[in-house]
Amino acid sequence: MTAKEAGTDTGRNLETMPRVDIYEMSIADLTQTELALHLARARASAAASSPPEPVLVFAAHVGALRHRKSDDYVAAMRSADVVYADGASIVLCAKAAGAKHIERAPTTDLGCDLVQILAEELGRPVRVGLVGGPPGLAEAAGTRLEEYGAQVVTAIDGYREDLEAAVRGLSTTRLDIVFVGLGSPREQVFCVQQRDAFPGGALVVTCGGWFGFLAGQERRAPKLLQNLRLEWVFRVVQSPRRLWKRYLLGALDTARTLIDLRFHQYDRSGA
Repeated sequence: MTAKEAGTDTGRNLETMPRVDIYEMSIADLTQTELALHLARARASAAASSPPEPVLVFAAHVGALRHRKSDDYVAAMRSADVVYADGASIVLCAKAAGAKHIERAPTTDLGCDLVQILAEELGRPVRVGLVGGPPGLAEAAGTRLEEYGAQVVTAIDGYREDLEAAVRGLSTTRLDIVFVGLGSPREQVFCVQQRDAFPGGALVVTCGGWFGFLAGQERRAPKLLQNLRLEWVFRVVQSPRRLWKRYLLGALDTARTLIDLRFHQYDRSGA
């Protein structure tokens, strides 16, 4: 997708972004295309500010409902500049809370869309940093991402003991986007704790296990299952021992959240 195909609107920015509240999260009420455009404009605005500040963009999926009683996670989600619906459960709950336009924006799609749109607007390759995964995975993911218009400037694995120090080294690096794949809730908390270490004006986007998909270590579900919002079934079939409990508990958390939203019986403090 290109900016021309998506349409342009130079007035898009974070202040005008429609949102809807689910517990502690303020979720962007946007289609995937609109979200990518907002983020591209937000990067331009942040880079032009004085001093330039990083823009924290956090993915929310069913795990966000499970972790809502974690103080660190709740504080991190409240500190984000943008929270978007990475999972179908969040879309379902957001619509119950009054969202009008929201679509699921899986990071596996959004990340590539964002790079393409930003590369077109900048008129040059997007300078990208990758943080996370075992040694070698970020580099392999970066090779694939370059096909979408990215120039991978740095790749830092998430298993190194000096991870914080390595990320602090990014503060003087000229980057447009930093993708952080450390797994939720760790990646959201980490990004807030290290906010000052990220380059000013860069989008800092949490992406979970996206590097594995980019590198070909994991496969996406067939389009039919994606369109039916059943991608999770494909993932469970691939890794039943690792994922069955996550999705079972996630279904229960989603049902509880829908009931809470229906009767407005939740405490926004996370209690």
